[in-house]
Amino acid sequence: MVDTLAPKRVFTQKQLNTKLTPISEQVLRTKPRPSLLDDRPKVVGTATSLIDKQSQDFLLDINSMAPKAVTKEQKQTVKSSEETTQEKQTGMRTQVESPQGESLVMRPVEYAAEGFEDKEITNPVVVGEKGAEMIVPTGNGKFSVLDAKTTQGMMMPKKRPNDPNSVEMYKKTIRKEEGLRLEKYKPVETEEYFTIGYGHYGPDVDGMGKITKQQAEDLLDKDVNQRVSEVNNLIPDFNTFPNSARDAIFSEYYRGSIGQSPKTVKLINEGKYAKAAREFLNNEEYKNANDLGKPGIRPRMERVATELNKMADGLGSKS
Repeated sequence: MVDTLAPKRVFTQKQLNTKLTPISEQVLRTKPRPSLLDDRPKVVGTATSLIDKQSQDFLLDINSMAPKAVTKEQKQTVKSSEETTQEKQTGMRTQVESPQGESLVMRPVEYAAEGFEDKEITNPVVVGEKGAEMIVPTGNGKFSVLDAKTTQGMMMPKKRPNDPNSVEMYKKTIRKEEGLRLEKYKPVETEEYFTIGYGHYGPDVDGMGKITKQQAEDLLDKDVNQRVSEVNNLIPDFNTFPNSARDAIFSEYYRGSIGQSPKTVKLINEGKYAKAAREFLNNEEYKNANDLGKPGIRPRMERVATELNKMADGLGSKS
């Protein structure tokens, strides 16, 4: 008897899977799988830069971002940035708010807004926070700083009319004290620049040959008018001083010594004329004039001190 239920053919599992899979799916399975590299976009023509284009996938909503932890250094930097102008410009803050080494943020130790006298160079000093302070080296690793009030107008002098009578008085004194030299010279070999005419000094003299007396007068007129404006800005009450005092002070300003003594200028502006007289002669150039080859400067400097003492006796000192 023949068993009609017996299989007519024996199939493997792989064959069965193939036979039972729909034709459409079999076609997809037998098709070669493309490489991932083939999915790159086809570029036609010249490729354009994507630097200026931001993908929408990377746009961030700043309101939804979680706050980040702020470091100690960042807090101190923010604090420094938020300081008010008044706090920064007092010139009186002389202590570091945090010990050195505690933070990576370096902070200046002192501000020069109030000026310094013969300060040793031992720490950072900020100059210019409150106007145009002026640094004046005083030797031996020390310096002075003219405060902004004293130097006001020196960097950009105000336009102030010069009294013609005073200008002529100053010229007469300068002619007498400086003398006339029509060829450039150096009174002392250590001088940086040459001098010519009636004490005209500066880098422009280097290229000058012999000049005429009229040229010397022209240089004198220019120098005197320029310095009159400067001294009026350096000492605001200068025009109220007696003629003899103005003449003596201007002569030394013309020579350069008044501007190099910031403490003297400060005392004059405070009305402390006797102290200013003593301070002006407490000067290495005055003390060592003979050794420096400048004996002629002593009488000129002493005349300034004498006039200041007269003012102290006649007008009274504030100290």
